[in-house]
Amino acid sequence: MMLVLSRKENERIQIGDEIVLTITAIKGNRVSVGIEAPYDVAIRRGELHARAASTHDPGRSKSRQRQVA
Repeated sequence: MMLVLSRKENERIQIGDEIVLTITAIKGNRVSVGIEAPYDVAIRRGELHARAASTHDPGRSKSRQRQVA
């Protein structure tokens, strides 16, 4: 099942108690999304998920703001 929502810039989506998605920018056909989640939650682009599952996770950072692949 998939829920499809329309959001404007700076609007948020809450997932459970600990995950928040924020639409940070909309430019043409590109949408930038900010993700706030606990550090133990892996966040990857869909096309990289299968590759990351078969290798070590080097993308996890101890800095407050994570860079997501």
